This record gives sequence, structure tokens and C-alpha cells, in this order.
Amino acid sequence: MDIVVPSEVKIGGFTYTVDSSEEACERLRESKDFGHCINTKRLIRINTEDYSGQENSNTFLHELIEAINDVWCNPKLGHDEITNLCNGLHQVLEGLDVRFVGKKS
Repeated sequence: MDIVVPSEVKIGGFTYTVDSSEEACERLRESKDFGHCINTKRLIRINTEDYSGQENSNTFLHELIEAINDVWCNPKLGHDEITNLCNGLHQVLEGLDVRFVGKKS
């Protein structure tokens, strides 16, 4: 089941904007990143234009875990731990046929 990446998510008491606009994708291309979480702005950027549905889903989950780490864990998880947790969760969701994808044209 494909779920379109939402334009915002609530984490704790905070609303994070999820930006997958053309401008956000271009910024991520320039920095050679799939996605980025800017906790001080409560902003998650995802490049949904250049990558497969699987990569979009994994990137969205990764950035969500980055935000959750900031809000709930007083950033105790390191990047490698976040990546490992994300990859495990992504594998479980893929097995359940759940995937976060970019907006459909």
C-alpha cells in the first residue's frame, strides 16, 4: 500500500513541515542528500523526485526517526543507530507492503 508522504507530521507536541517541493529537491541535490531534518525549524526535507519509492520510504522513515530522536530522546541516538533502526523498520513495513512515496502526478 503506497502512502503519499504527508505535508506535515506531529511529533510530541510539535508539528514538523515535510517539504518535498521542487525547491527542496533541488537543495537536496546540491548537498547530495536524500533527505534532511532541521529540528530547529521543525522541518523535514525529502527528495521524492529522483529516487525510487523504496528509497523515498526509507528516507522519510530516517528523517522521522531523526525528529523523534530530537523530541523524545534528547538526542541520545547517534546517526548509525538511527540508520540501523530505520533500515529495520523499513524492512518490516516493506514486508507488510507499506511504503511512503512522493506525490502522484
